Amino acid sequence: MIFINIVFFLLICMLAIISRKNYSKYKNEGHIKGLFLSMGETIYAGTGKLFAQEKISSDFRKINIVSEANIKLMTHEYMVKNAAICLVVGLVFNLISACSCILYRYLPQSSDNIIERAGYQGDIEPHDIYMSVDGETSVYVLQVSPVIYTNQEFKEQLERVYLELAEAMPEDNESLDSIYTDILLKSSDSTGAFDISWHSDYPEYVTSYGKVNRDGLEQDMEVLLTADVTYQNYSDSLSYTVTLKADKGNDENNIDIVMRKLKEIEGNDREKQFIRLPDEVDGVSISLSPERKDKALYIMIFAIPACVLSAFLGKSRMMEKIKERDNMLRVLYPIFVNRLYLLLGTGMTLKNSMRQIVDDTDNNILTKELSYTLREMDAGKDEAYAYEQLGCRLALPQYVRIMNHISQNLRLGTRDLRAMMEEEVHMSVNDRIEYAKKKGEEASTKLLIPMIILLAIVMVIIMIPAVMKF
Repeated sequence: MIFINIVFFLLICMLAIISRKNYSKYKNEGHIKGLFLSMGETIYAGTGKLFAQEKISSDFRKINIVSEANIKLMTHEYMVKNAAICLVVGLVFNLISACSCILYRYLPQSSDNIIERAGYQGDIEPHDIYMSVDGETSVYVLQVSPVIYTNQEFKEQLERVYLELAEAMPEDNESLDSIYTDILLKSSDSTGAFDISWHSDYPEYVTSYGKVNRDGLEQDMEVLLTADVTYQNYSDSLSYTVTLKADKGNDENNIDIVMRKLKEIEGNDREKQFIRLPDEVDGVSISLSPERKDKALYIMIFAIPACVLSAFLGKSRMMEKIKERDNMLRVLYPIFVNRLYLLLGTGMTLKNSMRQIVDDTDNNILTKELSYTLREMDAGKDEAYAYEQLGCRLALPQYVRIMNHISQNLRLGTRDLRAMMEEEVHMSVNDRIEYAKKKGEEASTKLLIPMIILLAIVMVIIMIPAVMKF
């Protein structure tokens, strides 16, 4: 391959020499760039006819509004530039290829054939070994075991293991000289390289698993624990002396004392079915049920939000009733206005028309208000003022509007009353249409959640059989 690289490099050099006459044309582009552009010019001169220049020119016409001469010039520059870029890319890859060949052929290859073993606590690792004979290569997988300690190194590591076990052993106790609870007897060191087994000279007090039993211990007692440390073919023993304390004395708080005494009570009289616990031990009260606390304060605290909630619910119910009343009045308004317009058309007075509406209409919120207003007028209240008060009590814009018109017509004369009522009839029809649209929109919004629930149920019914088939 190195010969191909050399030949390619020589061809580049020859092309550069041949293109020297074109170099001056691109001298403003710089030495290196001008050199490659001149070589591109030479390549284009010899091979330009092989490419579809018409297509390139056509593309340039689409994006540039210039003369035909400029189009040809742009096409020429484009082809030369692409040829120069190809030369640069080829030269770069040729140099990389040549360097690779040199490194492969002439640089010394590693012949140490060194395999690094895993650490002392590592596992067996496979390594591929390549064997070549007469040009044929075969692979052998060599299982390499981890490095192991020498006998001397094993002895040195025992010192570390000894300190490590001694540090971990007390666990919840203060030290090895003051043992009250279970201790930690590790089965391996921190590296995992050493296997450790334990035995005790008093297993009834300290087991080989670290379980401590101080029942019946009247005085402090020393127990010898021996750790057998094993590694590969090496083994050794480490000894530890722990002191079991008969009594915690001042270090034991009241709760600990009570717990210990309760345990002693439970351990005694095992033949009896029932256990009687004392009411008090060392100032600590004993009971099978939690201590009852005075709930009066909690009741008073919860009374405040309860009062607020009650007031809120009462207000909410009131607003709901007002909303129902207003909706009923909106529904009755077109009927009321149309009926009043017809009765006035028969020649009846306004007061008699109102009385006729009350007599002919079922008992509802509007007839109750009209009846109340008629009774006020019968009692001597001014008719115009009574109608104004009726509009204020009904408190809806349409009722306020019509009652004000009626009141003004009564004060100024009733000659335009029927014309006003005719206009109000048309307005009430439009109001009723708008109200119906609004209620329809509210109904569609309220039905949205039930529709979603039904859709979810249908999806579940469809999906469960499909999922069960998989």
